[in-house]
Amino acid sequence: MHSGCKAIFADGTAVYWASAGRDSAAQKKLAAAPRISPLMVQAERKLLAKRASLQQTLDTLNKQLDLGEGCDADAARKEARIDRLHRYNDVKDAGQELMGRLAVLEGESTKAMYRKYDLELDD
Repeated sequence: MHSGCKAIFADGTAVYWASAGRDSAAQKKLAAAPRISPLMVQAERKLLAKRASLQQTLDTLNKQLDLGEGCDADAARKEARIDRLHRYNDVKDAGQELMGRLAVLEGESTKAMYRKYDLELDD
């Protein structure tokens, strides 16, 4: 153990000296060292606490991803896409049915009706 005075520097090093006199190297380091204010210490503690909180949140989110939790938005998007595809297919079926009826009324084949209206057979 050191008796006397102690100075802790920003780089984490500490200098001890006896109350009666200091060596010149320690005096120079002490004079040149940046001072750490209580506000800086308090701010650093807050940052460390915030970092720990964020790390905990990150760990929780990573666990949810690993377990497949929290994917309600993805499921909802997939469900909406499937609904849109069903509506598209229903409209396409209705259009094909109309083209077939029109072909019967005009005495043409469905293929001829598609050509007449500049439609692809895949439409």
